[in-house]
Amino acid sequence: MLIRAQSIVGLLMSDITPDDIEKVWEYLKTRANAKQLVYFSDIERELGRKLYSSQWHLVLDPIYEEVKLRQGKPDLTCIVVFKEGDKREYPPYFSDGGPVRSRPFNPNNTNQLTRWTKEVERVFSTRW
Repeated sequence: MLIRAQSIVGLLMSDITPDDIEKVWEYLKTRANAKQLVYFSDIERELGRKLYSSQWHLVLDPIYEEVKLRQGKPDLTCIVVFKEGDKREYPPYFSDGGPVRSRPFNPNNTNQLTRWTKEVERVFSTRW
């Protein structure tokens, strides 16, 4: 099961359900297999509703923790990127295997940009 006990409290305080997380996880795998980045709005469309900024971690953190930290697979959540703004086509965070959301993404940091690009390539080359 993707959801762990520590996430249950957060889920009870929101309208994000385990089914929502599973749906997003399946959607990310489909897009990764198609070698496509995912916009936050794509996920909202898939769920059929808008999410508050305070809800995104309830959807994406459990996926990161399961896929990257527990299973040791590429960070499937790193393909979720902004559609607009100064970080257009980049993620808000790239934890690079560390604790979830531990490192805000900075596209001007060439080392981080290189590591993120390689991780996206790993995601796209993995058969989900």
